[in-house]
Amino acid sequence: MARTAEEILEGVRRNALPRTAGEGRGTWLRQRGEIRLGSGKWVPFRAEQRFDAVDLGFRWVAKARMAPLLRATVTDAFEHGRGLFEVRVFGFPIQRAGGPEFDAGEMLRFLAELPWCPLAYSHPALTWTVLDEGTLRVDLERGTVRVGLQLEVDEQGRVRRMNAESRPRQVGRASIPTPWGGRYGEYREFGGMQMPASAEVFWVPPEGELVYFRGEILEAGVLGNEESEADPAGTRG
Repeated sequence: MARTAEEILEGVRRNALPRTAGEGRGTWLRQRGEIRLGSGKWVPFRAEQRFDAVDLGFRWVAKARMAPLLRATVTDAFEHGRGLFEVRVFGFPIQRAGGPEFDAGEMLRFLAELPWCPLAYSHPALTWTVLDEGTLRVDLERGTVRVGLQLEVDEQGRVRRMNAESRPRQVGRASIPTPWGGRYGEYREFGGMQMPASAEVFWVPPEGELVYFRGEILEAGVLGNEESEADPAGTRG
């Protein structure tokens, strides 16, 4: 007999939270990696991120080395039902994006990053549907915006891949809906939780897959858990 969405999701929760991680309102992590800019150049970065498992949001703040003496601060967030993207150089904003279309894109990012916020898997605002024995669809609706994507799950309950039919992709000044996906690396324990230790994210335009993000997790823990929340704001270098 085929498993229900709740049965598959329960396996995902058991794998992600094999032991009590403590009461918390979300998770935090530190990360390093590289991101491909519009020019095609890979830029190294270090980032800190917080996930809100109650209000279903996140804030990702990265320091990216654009050139030997030029660093940018990039903020990507979905908070209080609104998305935000901002780039600052020497403290001055040089790029900012927002609006309903951008909100939808940031909601999709939150769903794709559920493996790093397993405390949110049981949130009542998430709607889960089984597509086949190893694939779940998760949907989220906020206001008039509804988005969803697919998560591929292995026999151990580990999320291995995600894909969305489309996400707004900025090409020059135009925003083009483009298929979007990602692959999760091997799982490790962080703060009592099992999480992917790495991931890569890609667009799938007509000309083929384009990887634009590669990152690995350095540390992670539970927000609200004193043992795991040491320096969650990322004040260390």
